[in-house]
Amino acid sequence: MVARRCERRKLRLCVRDWTAVNFIPSLSPLAPAASGVLEQRLFLQQAGYELREIAFLRRSQAIFESLRTFMPGFKTYSLTMFAEHYDAYLQAVADCPKVQLEEFTRNPDATLRRICEVLGLDFPPKFKDEFHGKETVTGNNTLKNKPPSASATRITPGNAAPTPAQNGSARERSVFAGLDALAGYGAEANS
Repeated sequence: MVARRCERRKLRLCVRDWTAVNFIPSLSPLAPAASGVLEQRLFLQQAGYELREIAFLRRSQAIFESLRTFMPGFKTYSLTMFAEHYDAYLQAVADCPKVQLEEFTRNPDATLRRICEVLGLDFPPKFKDEFHGKETVTGNNTLKNKPPSASATRITPGNAAPTPAQNGSARERSVFAGLDALAGYGAEANS
């Protein structure tokens, strides 16, 4: 129905998928089990839609710490389980063009232009002035303990998560560095 409405209006339908629920068990009460499959991709392909996709990523250590800090029930989420889940996700999106959060916050205009080009969307020139009014896009609005990004009115590089070489045990650094490499972060970022 939404696709037909977009087509009638000569608009392009853009779906933002919260893929984490497909790979991390109990992340949402609506998805207690994780399928390990990009379900939205599968459903849309089976329905005959042509897909253009990107994977919007950030450093693995930042994701891990965010889950443990902001998601109810994840304070004791182990690095071993996270690494297994995130590795499965990264394998699933291996064929997608990757965009890194850090790149976006450093250079939002150029990065969003590239995203729009890949997805076949028009670049919205006023997005930096209007993004904070779109409160239901990321899901941050449902968290009781919200991260600072939930109320941001400007896109800023902020305090980037430390690279794996900067803190943690040798094992932790190795796990995060391996995951970051799969996410397309260069080796120089981990040294």
